[in-house]
Amino acid sequence: MGLIDRCEALRHTQRRVAAYALEESLGRLILSLLMKSNQNRDEPMPSAIEAARRAACAEPGQERRAATPERELGFLISDAARLLRTYTDQRAREIGTTRAQWAVLNRLERRQGMSQNELACVLDVQPITLARQIDRLCDDGLVERRPDPGDRRLKRLFLTPKAYPVLDSLSAVGGEIMGAALAGLDRAAIAALIRDLGVVKDNLKQRLHLDAADRTDLSSAKTKP
Repeated sequence: MGLIDRCEALRHTQRRVAAYALEESLGRLILSLLMKSNQNRDEPMPSAIEAARRAACAEPGQERRAATPERELGFLISDAARLLRTYTDQRAREIGTTRAQWAVLNRLERRQGMSQNELACVLDVQPITLARQIDRLCDDGLVERRPDPGDRRLKRLFLTPKAYPVLDSLSAVGGEIMGAALAGLDRAAIAALIRDLGVVKDNLKQRLHLDAADRTDLSSAKTKP
């Protein structure tokens, strides 16, 4: 499917979503009027209208997809990660940095001497996006680029002595963030959570690797005469 076809398909989907939303809004308005009419007459609401009211107030598709532990866990992980990012952004701004710069400093503390492309792969960001972060950290005197001994064209990233007091402050703030996030969990529960989320992470990494291999094989098969 070409770019124009994809754009047209996207517009068609958007029109369908807008029509659905309008239909749902009108349905809720009509049901609201019916409910008010019933309440004014002090009569119990007919069961059919009550059922329709519940269906209208439910999330789209809720009546078709029952909640399962797997679905709930997926939503929970997504929400927890989003809230953790938001709170970390907030706390990082309070000490004059950003979550992205924080991540760069933490990764370099674990493994100094990475190239920019290697670090971008570890952080799962685009190299051009990371380049801007590195430029700022270099300007602040926290990171420096050094030539690779084996390839003078390649630059390696290292922390400067000035970075370590900053990392100490970030570590303290990070402890406060995770303390707030894990409040109410004892050490055994935290250890179990780390173990189980590690399994989830490994499963997804393996699945992504297998899917990438499948796509490569499929692409190779298509190009063969």
